Amino acid sequence: MILQLHRTFFSTTTTSSSSVPSSHPLSFCHFMTDGGKQKKRQVRAAVVRGKEKDGGAVNDAASKEVDNAAASEGSLGEKKKKGSSRAAASGEEDEKSVKKKTAKQKKTTSTQEDGAVEASKKSSKGNKKKDSKKSLTESAIEEITENSASAKDKVKKKNGNSSLIEEAKPLWNFTYKPLYPPTGKSVVVVESVTKAKVIKRYLGDMYEVLPSYGHVRDLAARSGSVRPDDDFSMVWEVPSPAWTHLKSIKVALSGAENLILASDPDREGEAIAWHIIEMLQQQGALHDNISLARVVFHEITEKSIKGSLQTPREIDINLVQAYLARRALDYLIGFSISPLLWRKLPGCQSAGRVQSAALSLICDREMEIDEFKPKEYWIVEVQLKKKELRSNKNLTFPAHLTHFDSKKLNQFSITSDTEARDIQSTINSADFHVVSLKKSKSRRNPPTPYITSTLQQDAANKLHFTASHTMKLAQKLYEGVELSDGIAVGLITYIRTDGLHISDEVVASIRSLIIERYGQDFVSQSAPKYYKKVKNAQEAHEAIRPTDICKLPSMLSGILDGESLKLYTLIWSRTVSCQMGPAVFEQFVPRVLAVDS
Repeated sequence: MILQLHRTFFSTTTTSSSSVPSSHPLSFCHFMTDGGKQKKRQVRAAVVRGKEKDGGAVNDAASKEVDNAAASEGSLGEKKKKGSSRAAASGEEDEKSVKKKTAKQKKTTSTQEDGAVEASKKSSKGNKKKDSKKSLTESAIEEITENSASAKDKVKKKNGNSSLIEEAKPLWNFTYKPLYPPTGKSVVVVESVTKAKVIKRYLGDMYEVLPSYGHVRDLAARSGSVRPDDDFSMVWEVPSPAWTHLKSIKVALSGAENLILASDPDREGEAIAWHIIEMLQQQGALHDNISLARVVFHEITEKSIKGSLQTPREIDINLVQAYLARRALDYLIGFSISPLLWRKLPGCQSAGRVQSAALSLICDREMEIDEFKPKEYWIVEVQLKKKELRSNKNLTFPAHLTHFDSKKLNQFSITSDTEARDIQSTINSADFHVVSLKKSKSRRNPPTPYITSTLQQDAANKLHFTASHTMKLAQKLYEGVELSDGIAVGLITYIRTDGLHISDEVVASIRSLIIERYGQDFVSQSAPKYYKKVKNAQEAHEAIRPTDICKLPSMLSGILDGESLKLYTLIWSRTVSCQMGPAVFEQFVPRVLAVDS
């Protein structure tokens, strides 16, 4: 089955809004039948803009005919009821006609043939009448398909219910021209207030930067919001605060030339941009003269933001479809498992696609631990002391017993406390001599830059932060912090990434800093290239790093709070170390012989 999770490819329903976008080249419109009951009929209506040549009048007429067809559907139920009452009233006449037909069965063969000929003529006339009485909906669709300029878009059926549209036209009026320097008023939409304030300072008065406060709509929190039997159509719900934010954007668009969607450069950010356009289009806020643009940047700095405005693009439908697929899976699995969990384990919150699988892994591991059969073994460790000649201090270092009575010991050679005590008493009365000293050198390559998962792991191990707390602090560092000069700037790059690469320009600045602060010997001979070896890695973004490597952690003391400064120091140190040369270790392994006196 091919699932086309796209506004043009399948029908989405937004609650608390009855309007249906009509500017799509091919839309699936829902009309309610039978007096507003929940029975729903899909009418495929190809709506083409009047700007197309030799098609405007035909398309307008076709659109009106579809509307008339939808309106007439509401009265079909009443007509059917009237027809059924007439059939009931004529029931007695039908019984009489049956008796008459039975009496006439003894007629001659010639009479029967004549009757058959007449019956065939009547049936052919009846079929013609039925053919002429096609529904207004079907005739409207046929007329649109034949005369519309968009009839080139062919619909193929696959596996019965999934449709794939070929040669689909762009959904919206996207612009690809540079948006900086400005040529007219532009409205920029981002997710958060902090991000909006920082970007506003960089762009000036020709750009009005507004926050969307995250997603403007989500799946309705009730059963049936995802319909697998209806091409996985989804029912969206707009929360009350989102209407206020959408209204602010709609008001700002009056007189604007461009709507710039600058949400985060990932799947969720792409979905937020898509939802905003869908809702503004349903509200009629996108007039014909406004151009849409999607811009992405991986760090909130003046250079990065203005650079992104030079290369706008359209919405990445593949990312939107990935979001829809994942959102549908989350809903279908969560709404199936959570009620079961609540019944079996009262007080539990919820279960879902990710945590349920992780819980399964934990349970499997716990079962392995329960089935483990412990086996007793002992090791002998000696703390040796050596007086240093220069300082006259005692140096202590551990030594592990590897041989006893000229026999090499393995892990299970000593299996009881009694054996270990006997060996201990023998060693305590022995004299120790160093019989050999082995020297070796080892190298350890620098660590890779941080991605989201490794940052969370290191913050947990070294700073004792939870994963959620780490992401909260990192989000603040990414969105922007006001420095001592009063200018707000993002201190680190985008925090949700699985990419290990760093831009060549930044690598050069890191290597220069290492040479300046630590010397030439500490920088790697060539810039390391880091690549993810996981098959499903997206690698769409750089690794997590400071936006300016010259902003040392010591410079931010007193500006950042204690926890934020610790996290920034962790990121800064990791970024610098990834461009250093391998660490070299010199190891000494003495072999000590204990001789029993």
